[in-house]
Amino acid sequence: MVRDSELHGSLIREGDVIRILLIDDQPVIEVMLRRLIRRAPDLELHFCSNPSEALEVCKRVEPSVILLDLIMAEMDGLTLLRRFRGRPETRMVPIIILSVDERPKIKARLFAEGANDYLIKLPDELEVIARLRYHATHKALLDNYHKDLTDSQARRHALLENTVDGIITVDEQGHIESFNTAAERIFSYTSAEVLNQNVRILFPPPYDHTSAESIQKILRNNLNGQLGVLIEVEGRCKDGTTVPLMVTVNKEPLIHENLFTAIIRDLTEQRRLEKQLKQQAEMDALTGLPNRALFLDRLSQGIAMAARTKEEVVLLVIDLDNFKEINDTLGHEAGDILLLEAADRLSHAVRESDTVARAGGDEFTIILYDITHTCYVELVSRIILANLARAFTVNGESVFITCSIGIAIFPQDGQDAQHLLKNADTAMYQAKAMGRNGFRFFTPQMNEEMQERAYLIRDLRLAVEREEFELYYQPIVDPHRRKVIGAEALLRWDHPEQGMISPDKFIPITEETGLIRDIGAWVLRTACKQAAIWANDSNLPPLKITVNVSARQFKGFKGLVADVLKETGLNPAYLGLELTENMLLDSTESVIDTMDSIRGLGVDLYVDDFGTGYSSLSYLQRFPVNAVKIDSSFVFNLGENKSDKAIVEAIIAMGHCLNLRVIAEGVETEEQMAFLAENKCNLLQGYMYSRPLPVEQFYLWGEAIDWNLDNIKSS
Repeated sequence: MVRDSELHGSLIREGDVIRILLIDDQPVIEVMLRRLIRRAPDLELHFCSNPSEALEVCKRVEPSVILLDLIMAEMDGLTLLRRFRGRPETRMVPIIILSVDERPKIKARLFAEGANDYLIKLPDELEVIARLRYHATHKALLDNYHKDLTDSQARRHALLENTVDGIITVDEQGHIESFNTAAERIFSYTSAEVLNQNVRILFPPPYDHTSAESIQKILRNNLNGQLGVLIEVEGRCKDGTTVPLMVTVNKEPLIHENLFTAIIRDLTEQRRLEKQLKQQAEMDALTGLPNRALFLDRLSQGIAMAARTKEEVVLLVIDLDNFKEINDTLGHEAGDILLLEAADRLSHAVRESDTVARAGGDEFTIILYDITHTCYVELVSRIILANLARAFTVNGESVFITCSIGIAIFPQDGQDAQHLLKNADTAMYQAKAMGRNGFRFFTPQMNEEMQERAYLIRDLRLAVEREEFELYYQPIVDPHRRKVIGAEALLRWDHPEQGMISPDKFIPITEETGLIRDIGAWVLRTACKQAAIWANDSNLPPLKITVNVSARQFKGFKGLVADVLKETGLNPAYLGLELTENMLLDSTESVIDTMDSIRGLGVDLYVDDFGTGYSSLSYLQRFPVNAVKIDSSFVFNLGENKSDKAIVEAIIAMGHCLNLRVIAEGVETEEQMAFLAENKCNLLQGYMYSRPLPVEQFYLWGEAIDWNLDNIKSS
């Protein structure tokens, strides 16, 4: 495709300007054009507000294009148009009519009188510039063409051969008189093959009857009203293929009054770019899947069709769990690799007739059409969960991720696309709240639960400021020395209206919303302040405090730890940080570097909930940790379950082999304590010794037993 700028540049020399004469007894269009021209140095505006002076102004200005208002008080535009066309010096100047009247009869009459184009007031600014340049360019083309004809036939031929547009000369019967090189390139015919042939060979009715007929009418009936008008048609090449074209037909009065010139522009590249822009507007740039806009369009169409056929449409909203941690630890490039693979796995989980789209970020949507049984929806959901649960290979490393799926069904869960999407979103968040890696069908009760969740998020944002959070402390004991050696700091929320809210209810929300960063920083700072107070109390034994750390807050965590230790003056030896086993499984070199840096400060690192993930010697050897905490689920059944006993024995032995301390949490009975002590578990924690306590009660509890386990029974 040849751009307007290329055509303009080939006919108008650098430094030349396009002179525009605006004839209008009102200044509105003038103001708009002057504003535009400040950004278009090749345009020069001349304004005439008195129609009776227009001919004289035109003679003085010699405009490239005339903009003529149709309705003026002193003289109407039609009268002035006739005068312009009746004078030799203005007969070939392009005239664009400005009017608010869109009636076809008015337009037809204006074209019949010699108007070249028609714009509705007030026109789009970019359209005005484009049309002005187009008509000025073609006037320059025709001016040059006619000048060359006057000078010599040789110069005429050179112009025809060197222009970027196809130029064909035909007689009134449509017989081709000349066919330039650009036309040969467009149609793949040589000049010799088409000369004296009827122009219908290039615009045949079987391919586009309307387009061919309109061109034939111009040539056959000499309809002046159609001369100079842009016509989009389909042309036919020599090999039978079609090509989109823009055609302008003009008379050739300087050669022969019965000859016409068709200027032809190939629109193939323009159409390709339009298709590309449409694709960019509708397709996700990363995955190649439909984007949110196209997805909503298809969902609306699917709902409309299902409403007619009395069928169901099922919408699945799929959100990758903890995907932000992948971006934070591995980088956005790695995240993109994972998204690409996830998109491919989702596409293979459904039929070709279904729609898989990327709604944005780490969220995907799937539309299932023609569904008759919900069991099929459950099957698809389980396939998706299984597909995404398989390891992803990202930059040579295995990465694990899960997803949460919300499901809404038309018509019962929503009558339109927006309501169906809203309810599927609600179901997806319920799936996350239920522990992630699952799917939930929408129910009306979920809206109440989502509203409650929204209120909870609002209150969580204010809880630190309102000092509603509090730390409780659960003792950690040495069963061999019979001493209390530290405590785990546990977050509690005393809501002003709901009272104590379970951590299981609000901690997952803080992680999903990112509030865990600010709240986690408060927990670390508060716990370290308390540990520093204990360390400076000569009446207390050395007490080490441990703090839980979320994966969402671990990036850049070393800086926070260093700052807090400096602020509080706490000896790093009295601080331990607990990291979940699953967090370590999804980690990479950047996380290991952060762990090494924290260890370098003198702070201990523990693996929390050990045994609940993919426990292995390899990752314990890889990560710089000091201790492992056996998950309470294994401790609970130690008295009855032989398998749990074997697992606990293996964890203790594994830890000792790697020179790691082993801590058991959830100890509630003498039998559990005896088994753990017998197997040389280093430290214990649980209700057998004490529940988590507010700081004052923790202090009183310790004082009461003199921080010695042997005094618990007598306390």
